[in-house]
Amino acid sequence: LTDAILTLPQFSVLPNVGDIFLFPSTLRHQVYPFRTAHGKGIRRSLSFNLDSEE
Repeated sequence: LTDAILTLPQFSVLPNVGDIFLFPSTLRHQVYPFRTAHGKGIRRSLSFNLDSEE
């Protein structure tokens, strides 16, 4: 993905096991309820601040 994708009015992803998605906190987002076929599984969410020096 490129930064240009963040300028689109809407963008959807279909994650695979092991995928990680990073995006700026200013990007509006939503997450649907986590459900698995057998009712078992874990969704892990992590938020953090990252500063970079150019």
